[in-house]
Amino acid sequence: GCDACEAGKFKAHTGPGTCAACPPNSDALPSSESQGHCKCNAGYTGPNGGQCSACGLSTWKNSTGSAGCSACPMFSASPAGSAALEDCHCIVGYVGPVGGPCQPCAVGKFGQKHSGRLAECIDCPAGTSSASGAVQITDCTCMRGYAGESDGAICNPCPARSFKNFTGTGECSRCLSNSVTLPGAQSTDDCKCPPGYFGDVYGGDPVCVECKPGKYKTSLGSSACATCPANSFSRAATTNLAGCQCNRGYQHSPGSGCTACPPGQYKNESGNFACSAPQFENVSCGLYCRTTPYEAAWQDATYALDFTVDAVIECNSTCGDGSRAGLEECDDGNTASGDG
Repeated sequence: GCDACEAGKFKAHTGPGTCAACPPNSDALPSSESQGHCKCNAGYTGPNGGQCSACGLSTWKNSTGSAGCSACPMFSASPAGSAALEDCHCIVGYVGPVGGPCQPCAVGKFGQKHSGRLAECIDCPAGTSSASGAVQITDCTCMRGYAGESDGAICNPCPARSFKNFTGTGECSRCLSNSVTLPGAQSTDDCKCPPGYFGDVYGGDPVCVECKPGKYKTSLGSSACATCPANSFSRAATTNLAGCQCNRGYQHSPGSGCTACPPGQYKNESGNFACSAPQFENVSCGLYCRTTPYEAAWQDATYALDFTVDAVIECNSTCGDGSRAGLEECDDGNTASGDG
């Protein structure tokens, strides 16, 4: 008897003879009667019964026959001879499902292959960034405000008092004259006068100048220094109000600032501490006038303090009705007036 030609073969004539094989990469149904029944396999294209060529790179064809191959979605690719849309995988620098659509890696990431042909996006090293769609780690470069020696490596923030206003490798630049920055500064505008300094211009360039004695400044920036409260003083470049210390002869009173020492007390150093009562000691002066709080008399071996200011008053050789030493009027102790 006669047997049917098997799949992939054909016989175009009657009578005895064998079935012929279809051309490479094509196939035919069983009992096919002509070479024209041989159709290109999926992943190949060409005329029926003719030579079948593999679909090119980044194309695919999932049917048999003479139809052409279809292009993979944008930013995806497939090997030659791909027989399905799912053979299209996102190229490096793009991510998405097999068969698309594919989106570029975000800014600050780069693409690399993962699990064979699948792509993924990886974070750039610390202190670096990349453009959208970066395809390799060396596309990650130092950001503004960060410095490093090579692309694709960790970049460190510019230290205080410096800045970097461009991307890529390179060093940070120092701020001008006494100005400071926070770490990672990106421009000269980030260089600010520190507390205790105000902004000025010298030779056409901005500079930071220390606050003069008697002034202070608590903030960053070029604003002017503030004046210490009344009866207080500060050193140059003072950074806060607490640096304004009460003058000699004045004490700090909460809510009232620096107030004069009360009668009978003195303070001979600057600072925010309290005034105090004088401590007397005997000094050999002869019969001269001295003062004690609220009392003056002829005394031997005495001296006095002037409580209204803060200076030591030496023994006073002039004494009598109408004259004063310190706080008190001097008198010789008798009841006669005008006798000195």
